Amino acid sequence: MSQTAAETALNVRRMIDDLDKDDYAISSLRMANIISGAVQALAARTHQPINASPPTTIVLSNGVFDYTISLANIAIRQILLASNGRDLVRIPLEELNARYRQDTSVPAASTSFPTHYALYETNTQLTRIRVGPTPDASAGTLLVYRDVLPASTSGDTSSIPFGNLMCQAVEASAAAECVLSMVPEERAKRMISQDVVQLWLKGVDDAVKAENVRQRMMGRSQTHVVQRCP
Repeated sequence: MSQTAAETALNVRRMIDDLDKDDYAISSLRMANIISGAVQALAARTHQPINASPPTTIVLSNGVFDYTISLANIAIRQILLASNGRDLVRIPLEELNARYRQDTSVPAASTSFPTHYALYETNTQLTRIRVGPTPDASAGTLLVYRDVLPASTSGDTSSIPFGNLMCQAVEASAAAECVLSMVPEERAKRMISQDVVQLWLKGVDDAVKAENVRQRMMGRSQTHVVQRCP
């Protein structure tokens, strides 16, 4: 389930009684920016559905231990070796660096199959995967299962890829920001009290909690088996 940015904007304007195009309290451009910000902020607070069909693939290269995922707004859920299905174990970057020392003068020995990985982010918000031990020429391919977080909405036809509950949370969050940004005269004209903002924001918090519970319950219903190399 999803809805367009235009549908979301209309619903927000209904909530704040801002439907007169000749007398908007919140301009269309400003409304679009508010909604886009709400989508990204709420996506960061919730567990997103996993994108597993197909997974992203990374071809390992001899002597290379850092790999960039060329997609923005993602979160890594699981990494497997394609050749044998082995599950790489995620550890903190600091621990991986201390254990394998790849970029020092005394690196750990390279092997055919990395067993661990760590994540870090570039200053352009691209995800980097560091594997250890450093792979050799026969290392093969990684299968990366990931969440895909919604990107910024752009244009009325942009889709907000949330379910009904989270779409309503986006609307409530955007409506609250609109009301708080209005001058008192604009709120008085629309007979809107700032008190309603707290009610809307509580609804947002409740929706986030409910969505996270739903995603966790879905994850618990799936059996995860770690396959070991023979």
